[in-house]
Amino acid sequence: MHLKELAIDPSDCDHRGEVTLTALADHLQDAANEAASKLGASVPQILPLGFTWMLVKYRLRVARLPRSGETIALRTWHFPHGRLYSLRAFELYSGETRVVRAETCWVLVDLASRKPFRIEKGLPNLHEETNPPIPFEFEKVQPCSEGPWASSLGVEESDMDANGHVNHVRYLDWAVATLPPDWPASRTFRGFDAEFHGESRFGEVLEAVARPEGETAAGFACLHGIFRPADGAELFRMRSIWA
Repeated sequence: MHLKELAIDPSDCDHRGEVTLTALADHLQDAANEAASKLGASVPQILPLGFTWMLVKYRLRVARLPRSGETIALRTWHFPHGRLYSLRAFELYSGETRVVRAETCWVLVDLASRKPFRIEKGLPNLHEETNPPIPFEFEKVQPCSEGPWASSLGVEESDMDANGHVNHVRYLDWAVATLPPDWPASRTFRGFDAEFHGESRFGEVLEAVARPEGETAAGFACLHGIFRPADGAELFRMRSIWA
């Protein structure tokens, strides 16, 4: 279990004084890297061993977004699921109240083959730490290949991560940015379900699309997709939830 205090700076926030999705996801990613480093399993530590982590699924639910000037308690931990998956959960608390909960699902990838590798063989000591179970509750997201909202994206060097491909936070950012400006301005963000289906690299041109899906039990949903037109590959799909 990794614990830290998270100070929400004004630069993290939008015009309403609430943390943006990009800033929130960056903070969670930083906490995950810190936690993995303590276990000898961060990306910089395992790249020399011939492995890396790749994110497969991401679920986030928001009771309310942290605000500028708040200090939030963050805790994160990992838990195995089968032979190939490592789950990581995040919880953010304001006082005694949980305001954000997220779960992520990762696979350990062999760099030579670019295929999943059994975690117990590649990192045999990773799951010796005793942590609370993390339920595998990732909802399937329907593909979104067309819609009323679309944008073209050029992958820049600043979008890349240590694995040499686009950082997962950029996909989240691009997906929400495809919505018309009045959408997030007039609604309250409640979370997302995301799936990562492919890699993208510097210099590629991508297309992001989005469309309304309708009412769900959690709120009104939009579907998002990111594709590479050069070969038609689907890289990312997401359902965002709004109140």
